[in-house]
Amino acid sequence: MIAGDNETVRDLNARARADRVATGAVQDCGVELSDGTPAGVGDLVVTRHNDRTLATGRGWVKNGDTWTVVGIDRRGALTVARSGRGGNTTLPPEYVRHHVELGYATTAHRAQGQTVDTAHAFISPATQREPLYVMATRGREANLLYVDTAPDFDPEAAHVAGDDVDVLDVLRRVVADSGMARSATQEIADQWAHAHAASTQSAQYATIAAAIERGGSLAQQDPDVRRALDDRADLIRQAAAARASNRAAVRASAPFDPPSPVVTGPEI
Repeated sequence: MIAGDNETVRDLNARARADRVATGAVQDCGVELSDGTPAGVGDLVVTRHNDRTLATGRGWVKNGDTWTVVGIDRRGALTVARSGRGGNTTLPPEYVRHHVELGYATTAHRAQGQTVDTAHAFISPATQREPLYVMATRGREANLLYVDTAPDFDPEAAHVAGDDVDVLDVLRRVVADSGMARSATQEIADQWAHAHAASTQSAQYATIAAAIERGGSLAQQDPDVRRALDDRADLIRQAAAARASNRAAVRASAPFDPPSPVVTGPEI
């Protein structure tokens, strides 16, 4: 199982363990791990710290290794068997408390480079495009997506109860939300396009026109207001001309093609 954040991973791990305890595959009581969950005999765990002093035959304990718990002593040490490649070792209590977690679920970041038979990915509206790609490509036979369609991440904080959102809408939002850093050149181009868009300039004109209309009656009574409005006559005329031009562009559905921004200074 794969999720985008540590909190969801802890919840999935706890749920998976509870199911295995219910079926008798895992010992109910156990030792508390670094993620706050217990681990008993039969549990799948993962080590999160390289330690060459913990030998496993020809190898040693590595960050990201998965193990099955085969024994627990009274001090809280875990005897574990390495998944897949073989080799047993005993993880000391101090190592267990700080560097061992349940291994039923993992984050997308930690799943990079891994391949499994079937991947189960939990997708929420907060997931971004890059983690989605990782989560949806780990399985060699199947990749299953479980999409959270709840209208609010925190129901207790929601002001209005709403219906579940559509699965495809969530996926479209995730695909459109990239966490990749953008270049300064792209940011400049987007800001220029927004500032010079017909909708932006029309809204600016409407704001100015409304302010002038509100000040009209006041100008009849106050000479200072009249002079201030006269000083802005050029700006008002420019805004009116821009509004007319933008309306014509919108009616003609002319594509908006902003010029390439000029960036001075060292190359980024």
